[in-house]
Amino acid sequence: MKKIHLIIIVAVLLLTALLAVVLLKPSSTPHAHDESAEHAEHQDDAKPTSNAAHDDNTVHLSAAQREQAGIQIAPVQAVTLQQSQRFAGEVKLNTDREAHVSTPMTARVEAVQVQLGQTVRVGQPLATLWVPELVDLQQAVSTAKASLDLAHSQYQREKSLWQQGISAQQDYLQAEHDWQQARIVWQAASLRLQGYGQQSVQGNGRLLLRAPMAGTISAKDLSVGEMVQPSRDLLTISQLDALWVEFAVPVSQASTIRVGAPVRLALVGQPPMTGRVLTYSSSADAQTRQLLVRARIDQAAAWLKPNLWLDVELDTPSTMVQLAVKRDALLQLDGQDVVFVATPDPDQPDTLQFRPQPVTLGAQDDTWVEIRGGLSASQSYVMRGSFALKSELEKSEAGHEH
Repeated sequence: MKKIHLIIIVAVLLLTALLAVVLLKPSSTPHAHDESAEHAEHQDDAKPTSNAAHDDNTVHLSAAQREQAGIQIAPVQAVTLQQSQRFAGEVKLNTDREAHVSTPMTARVEAVQVQLGQTVRVGQPLATLWVPELVDLQQAVSTAKASLDLAHSQYQREKSLWQQGISAQQDYLQAEHDWQQARIVWQAASLRLQGYGQQSVQGNGRLLLRAPMAGTISAKDLSVGEMVQPSRDLLTISQLDALWVEFAVPVSQASTIRVGAPVRLALVGQPPMTGRVLTYSSSADAQTRQLLVRARIDQAAAWLKPNLWLDVELDTPSTMVQLAVKRDALLQLDGQDVVFVATPDPDQPDTLQFRPQPVTLGAQDDTWVEIRGGLSASQSYVMRGSFALKSELEKSEAGHEH
């Protein structure tokens, strides 16, 4: 009986010890931890998600957000590129509308009546020269003219006497013959002066050079007192309202140059001008291996002067490309040319997802750029507002780094 009581007492003590251990253990059991985490997860799910969230380098935007950011979408399409080429051109005088003034004989400059850059009219005096050989020519003309006047006077007298029956007809006919001979001698002497380019006869061997055309004195190479030769251009008169521009074109681009093609001319600080291709050289320069192209400038301007350098832009024949995007759509991202591609968000009907797509570029003009790789004709891209998407990506990357 005592043995049974002892067993009961030991059992009670063990039960009491076990109950104490259970009551003193912390309440944060694994089961409680799981319930807490699950509760927190439910709370996170309850928070509103942002439509501009980033996932795998992708931006999600709703219709309202796209409108606020000014994003416009367009399909990749085939277009016709209107390309242009740019060259450095030099303003040149129009040699078809200029005159070179020189002396017909060796002469000494006695006076110069015009200055470089001066505008002159037709027939205006330019310079006075003294020509030693001209003295004999002028004397011959003067002598021939005096003989002509005398012979004409004798002819008139004999004609009157013959008509009155006082003189014989033979005397009248001889006077007429002498008059005709004197006129031939005078005309020959005068033509000899004109053959030397004589423009204004003055006494004592003076030759007055006059302007053969209206224009501007663009070159002047004579001074008072110096001797000048017939082979030397003393003055050049140019019409500056019809200038040329010349520019060099590589042989590889010569096939794009057409006579009559329009060109655009520009100089910093001046209004733009236009022109048309006149000619281009049939052979390349021996040193530069380039062709010289000459264009006529359409407008006249006071600031437009020979030897000025202009920017020349020339359109080339149009080219059709199968895939092209707007120039504004291109961005640089991590050293690559990219275009943001737009696709529907499968989870949110009102949302589009935008992803930067590296592309390979081809020909381009002022508006379009050919895409040779990275896009297909079935894709839509951001043609305007892509910078806002790039900013969103950069902000997201900065947040992840932080």
